[in-house]
Amino acid sequence: MLHSTPCRLLEVVPLPNRRGSVTAAAAGPGAVTAHDEQPHLREGVAFKERFGSWVVEAWWPLGARGGPHELHIVPANDDAQPAEIARGISTVTLSELPLARMTEHHLRVAPSVDQAAERFRQIAEEVALARGRSDVFFAMIAREYARLAAAGERKPVAVIATMTGKSTDAVRQWVRRARQDGYLTEGESGKTGGELTQLARTVLSEAGRR
Repeated sequence: MLHSTPCRLLEVVPLPNRRGSVTAAAAGPGAVTAHDEQPHLREGVAFKERFGSWVVEAWWPLGARGGPHELHIVPANDDAQPAEIARGISTVTLSELPLARMTEHHLRVAPSVDQAAERFRQIAEEVALARGRSDVFFAMIAREYARLAAAGERKPVAVIATMTGKSTDAVRQWVRRARQDGYLTEGESGKTGGELTQLARTVLSEAGRR
């Protein structure tokens, strides 16, 4: 029997590209950044797990439940057994894949990922369509910044920049404005942080951005 490592979540959400449409990249606390080794990375949720000399990645589109819609199996890059790789993916390997565990993990995180994806879409729409920046926009930036900081993300500005396709300088200005307008409290001196204010919650609620 092949041994496997714990599942590793790749939390993939929709992001705006320069034309204002939706593309995909990884984002969020603990997520894996999109790079050249994952050319298939798309909107959805993926789990990656080491399984013997192989790496298994299961993928679900957003909103999906049940088993994965795609499965990718590739040789591990570090200490894979050459003889096992030479034999290829056998029927025994396929029968022992940890699909049940990966599906169980997906069911646990899918609702929160779907909610995050919807928030990202809302911000993407505001960035792509708004010529000026509205109160709702700054309240949304405050909410996302506060959520990321509370989840332990050390670089929430960089995450939002990736999410919106804008520069980190632009996002810092948005966060500064959100604080000035009373949507985000001040963090500890020199540290990332801040909480969403009641004013921001009211603005988002009245705009239907829950």
